[in-house]
Amino acid sequence: MLSSRPRVPARAGPRGASHGGAARARAPRPAAPASPGGGAPGSPGGRAGGWRRASSARKGGSCGAGSSGGGRSARSSHRRRGPGVAGDDAAGNARNRPSAPRIIHDVTSTCLGSPAFRPLTMIGRLWILPATFEARDRRSRGMTAPLPVSVSYANQDKQVSWSGVSVQDGDAFSTFMTGEVASRLRDYEGRATFEAHLRGLVGTGFAHDSLEAILAAEVTEERDWAVGEAIAEAYLAREHQITWPWNMERDKRNPNASLPGADLVGFRIQGNAACLALGEVKSSTDTNTPPGVMSGRSGMIHQIDNLASNLSLLCQLLKWLLPRCKGTRHESFFNSAITLFLSSGNKAIALFGVLVRDTQPNALDLQSRGQSLAKRVQDPTTCHLVALHLPCTIASLPSRVAGGEA
Repeated sequence: MLSSRPRVPARAGPRGASHGGAARARAPRPAAPASPGGGAPGSPGGRAGGWRRASSARKGGSCGAGSSGGGRSARSSHRRRGPGVAGDDAAGNARNRPSAPRIIHDVTSTCLGSPAFRPLTMIGRLWILPATFEARDRRSRGMTAPLPVSVSYANQDKQVSWSGVSVQDGDAFSTFMTGEVASRLRDYEGRATFEAHLRGLVGTGFAHDSLEAILAAEVTEERDWAVGEAIAEAYLAREHQITWPWNMERDKRNPNASLPGADLVGFRIQGNAACLALGEVKSSTDTNTPPGVMSGRSGMIHQIDNLASNLSLLCQLLKWLLPRCKGTRHESFFNSAITLFLSSGNKAIALFGVLVRDTQPNALDLQSRGQSLAKRVQDPTTCHLVALHLPCTIASLPSRVAGGEA
């Protein structure tokens, strides 16, 4: 089975740290907030109790990840001011100790809400990077527990890399399917917005009944190749920091439509920069290696080659993408990514090819195709091919999204 329709992403909206209000230097310090966003003591400009001085760049520099300046500043503040400042765990002054570990953010990494957003936890006089950060970051992106995967093979040739990834069955995979994958497949966000708007227009009991009839008539997407595309989107969002500004379910004019164009259109977020991310998805039960969906004019490799070099196709994609980003939180991503794209001579693109399989991993699925692409993909364009080997059959994917078993 193959799949090649443009299924553009919905969201992965970044959150910038909000600025806390100023507090008096000698006032008791409040308990740290539960999450990095909204009034965090270490957010830019935030000042919570005495440790605002400890985290300032007085003489020790910023408290960014890997910097020891914050620790020195905290100790010197303690010596000069006595108890009641950050890092005071030796004076026995329990009333001035925070009730929970305090979190600050590396200000240089907070732009774009990327995975480079690195909080530091203060325990005693030490700033450390907590092991729980990945869990908090996943929750902020609507993600669940880590997906249990193992890399079966991986290789690279110039600008092109490829790998085979086996996904293990279990509770984490089931939650991934019924959560992130179902959300992409059925566009829960768009559905909620649509329903809320129409309910605001209902004024009579008759109109209410009419609305309920419309909502009940919705056709749920259940084609296995469409589930494969949703799996690819959810996986890339997790593992490659791709944010999807639009869900292509919204572009259907017919519930059974198969949309033309690129399957994947989004932005890859790396540190303070955004890069245009484009890709194709194929689902295959073919036992041949490589499977047939990789070759020919409708095959993945030819389509990816077009995304890298066909300016007419790229122009149309950008014309389609701009109005879907304009006036949203994704507009800054668009501006950053397209500025980079244009200044690179139309080459700064992160290309992805995702092959969804229910067979055993075999490096021959991707090796020759990756080597072929490496002859044509030019720096700064990058391309990553990944074969996702599922713990269930492709035919059972609609059932797994609905919470059933393989």
